[in-house]
Amino acid sequence: MRNLNRLPLHFLVLLAGLVTASAQASGPKKLVLVGGGDRPPAEMRQYAKWAGGPDANVLIIGWSSEQPEVYFKTISADLSVQGVTRFEASLAGPKSAEDLAAFTKDFLSKLDSATGVFFAGGNQVKHLAVIDLPGIREALLAKYEAGFVFGGTSAGTAIMSRWMLTGEDAELVRGLGLLPEGILVDQHGSRSGRIERDVRAMREKNIPEG
Repeated sequence: MRNLNRLPLHFLVLLAGLVTASAQASGPKKLVLVGGGDRPPAEMRQYAKWAGGPDANVLIIGWSSEQPEVYFKTISADLSVQGVTRFEASLAGPKSAEDLAAFTKDFLSKLDSATGVFFAGGNQVKHLAVIDLPGIREALLAKYEAGFVFGGTSAGTAIMSRWMLTGEDAELVRGLGLLPEGILVDQHGSRSGRIERDVRAMREKNIPEG
């Protein structure tokens, strides 16, 4: 387990999983981030422990995916092996402006009762489209600041930095921002050409390279 406030890296290439905990004045902060592919059992075990073990109630968010039900099934299966028995799901954002109020009420109710939040993979821009709806970002940040564990896989990991790679060359937009300033995440950094692209993005936003 590593304390990100002391991590001498400004660029994270996630090949497996990263488990972090940091103690700050406002309370402990807990993140479990996984790159693409299989979710390592050790990281999922730590997530389950931080979420409350057998008393956990994990909210799985699938806003980014074309197949959110598949992500819900596989993430909940991984966590069930680690002793978690209760799950909530928010698999899609509102379909129209008319649905926004009902969606927000339902999501905030699920978030309030959750002991952990886990973002699925897919397209990180779709995650951000929902996060940026009125009241959603603020509620998520308040939950994290209160010490509840957050996790993500693939696109759900990409959103965690202050600046997020969209997947369109070196384009960056504002992420959820749970990671410290100056860290950029590439959840598939081992792919050909990705590091060169990421360095261009970092230079654009004056993120130190080392």
